[in-house]
Amino acid sequence: GYRDEHDERSRTLQGLKALGLLAANRPWAARALEVALGRDGVVFSKVDERSEIAASLLSAEADGVPYRMVIVDAERDGDLELPEQIAEIGLEYPPAFLLVTEPRARMLREKAIGYGYLNTVTKPLRRAHVMACVASSLRRLTVDLDDLSTLEDIPSQGARVLVAEDNDVNRRLALLMLEKLGYIADAVPD
Repeated sequence: GYRDEHDERSRTLQGLKALGLLAANRPWAARALEVALGRDGVVFSKVDERSEIAASLLSAEADGVPYRMVIVDAERDGDLELPEQIAEIGLEYPPAFLLVTEPRARMLREKAIGYGYLNTVTKPLRRAHVMACVASSLRRLTVDLDDLSTLEDIPSQGARVLVAEDNDVNRRLALLMLEKLGYIADAVPD
């Protein structure tokens, strides 16, 4: 069976595949996201039409390297039904869905979580924010980062963080992200 390439390599997202359906009127946003994710080894591809998503997911799975994440601009999924529609095609490795919203769309964000979106991230996209959502989505956790100041905004020099996580891959991922943000991080299994 399929084994996560990126999970096998020490503390890295190398080779993780993400698919995007972004705002049609902001072509530069897709490129910016590709560059931001690429810095951590995430391979980002975009589709221009909602109708292309299912075929892209099925074909990637058939090639043995499924997409682990689908990043969708809220304006491209007005009814928020995309995660449920994709669930119906019966992928062996269903991706996590991340919704990109406007800053003041709290009601939409809460509704999206009920419709199968694992996390939401607000515009303008900040790299640390996106990467925290990617990491938590891989662990199938919901985080409301809009209620926190993001890790980017907290002075990190010399700050120590203890990570308690029983999954080895998740532990390495958390340490990697915290170290990149300038924290001194230790991890324990429980």
